[in-house]
This record gives sequence, C-alpha cells and structure tokens, in this order.
Amino acid sequence: MMGYALLSQTDTGLYMRQRVRAFLVAEPGDGGERVLLLNADIGMGDSGVRRALLAGLAEEFGNATYNANNVAFVGTHQHSGVGGYLEDLLPQLTNLGFSNESFSAIVEGSLLAARRAHESLSPGTLSVGTGRVEQGSRNRSPTAYLAKPASERVKYVQNRGDEGD
Repeated sequence: MMGYALLSQTDTGLYMRQRVRAFLVAEPGDGGERVLLLNADIGMGDSGVRRALLAGLAEEFGNATYNANNVAFVGTHQHSGVGGYLEDLLPQLTNLGFSNESFSAIVEGSLLAARRAHESLSPGTLSVGTGRVEQGSRNRSPTAYLAKPASERVKYVQNRGDEGD
C-alpha cells in the first residue's frame, strides 16, 4: 500500500476499486485547443506514469491532440491505495520494490478514462464557486501551527483550511 512508509501496511485482494476521473475541456470544432485532466485515486502523480500515458495517448490520438502541454495527471493524495508504481527510489523501498502490475493498471485505467472522455465530449459549462466547510478537515499538527508567527496566524479564523475556492 502507498502511504505511511510502514512495511507492516499491506493489503491483498480487491476491496474497493480505484478510479481515474477524466475531465476534458476543449474549444468547439475539430482541432481546437483542449486540456485533459486525469485525477487518479492514488497517493500522488508520477512522472513515469505520465510519460507512459503520453505515449499511449499519442499512439491512440496522435501527438497533436494530447501531449505534454495539455495533459495533467494528478493523484487524490490518499493513503489506502496501491503502491509500487512510483519510479523514485524512496517510495519503492517503502513498498518493497516496483510493481509493474500496479503501474500498468494505473496507466491502462487512465487511458480508458481519457478515451471515454474523448468519445463523450459534448458542450458543457464550467463555473467557479467559493464556500466554507466548517470542521471539514483538521490540522495534522496544531502544535506546529502554533509555532507560526502570530502575524501569520491572525490571517486565519481556524488552524485548518475551511475556506475553499
């Protein structure tokens, strides 16, 4: 499992499927500019996964449609999903090595989400909202927060981020 760097943190089998959500924003008409955001239920994005995604997208759609300039791949930052997919050494050590099975599942699932977004592209609306979620989170370290200068702490109502843009 990806997350807390505990060798005792392991899992087996399929408990809950992890998803990749693809958001595609495009100008009307063929050849218009577009941006593809792939948001995966994994600990974090990875440059190796992104390179594999870009290669798969180029193979399927050509370099002009999706490329390094218009594709973003991010993780939801959760600590209960697969590990072993990151190409950097430290996460590999804490996950007992690289797992091609995890890596391939993330890449293939992301390509499937991108394909579905591409095939179902239709007019839509983007909007921005702001709001407040009272006690929707907690500060991981209230003690560390209190070590911040008073001039910084006075900017916030709480020691956590309740405001959302």
